Amino acid sequence: MVARVEALLPQSDGQFVRVDQRHNEIVVSASKERQASIAKALRRADHPEPGIMLKWRLINVALDRKALDSLRGQWHDQWAVLSPNEVTRLVEKLRKSGRVRADMNIPMSLTRSGVEVTTSSWIEDDSKVAPEGTEFRALPRLSGNGALTLGVWAKQTVTIGENRSASGSTYPIRSTRCLHHETRIKSGETLVTDGLPSKSTVRHRIPVLCRLPLVGPSIFGGREEVTSSILMASPVVIPAH
Repeated sequence: MVARVEALLPQSDGQFVRVDQRHNEIVVSASKERQASIAKALRRADHPEPGIMLKWRLINVALDRKALDSLRGQWHDQWAVLSPNEVTRLVEKLRKSGRVRADMNIPMSLTRSGVEVTTSSWIEDDSKVAPEGTEFRALPRLSGNGALTLGVWAKQTVTIGENRSASGSTYPIRSTRCLHHETRIKSGETLVTDGLPSKSTVRHRIPVLCRLPLVGPSIFGGREEVTSSILMASPVVIPAH
């Protein structure tokens, strides 16, 4: 503790810190401003703040808006706070539909009240347009009575097609959407959104036969699949010891 207090003192004459074991005190000689900052640091050390573990999950499903709405049931808004049981039921419904294309548990982040955490994943390529990927930011806040507020910012850029330049080269067309929401939430609950942009891809296309005149595109050209992204953010409060 003394070493932590000494680190807050600039190297100058007349300023010192020592332990008075007889009276169980830490004696500090410093300016009023410096003493105020040291007192604040000592209060934090005597009453350590709880930690907050933030869990991220991103599920990509091949469902359009209407089909996704029917699976969600009572959740009708773009954002919703779900209990652990409700999250389990939602994921089970998505898996039973057979339309889950990816289910990613993003590495957890450990933070504390008022400290923002960020996680991102971007795919760089040779094109000169915005890279494809995702970025999530979260800012949890604990009030004096233990109430938890979570603010989440989400940004996703996806490829929705491609264009051809006058020289004949192709480049991707990408769509970006940013979302923000702040709400009261309990430890262990999950803030969920499906408002991130969709991605259209063509699946089951037969490369050579799809180029046949007239019948090729309709029979062998595959089908367009619309993928929606569901983001889940779950804060868990870790009590201070």
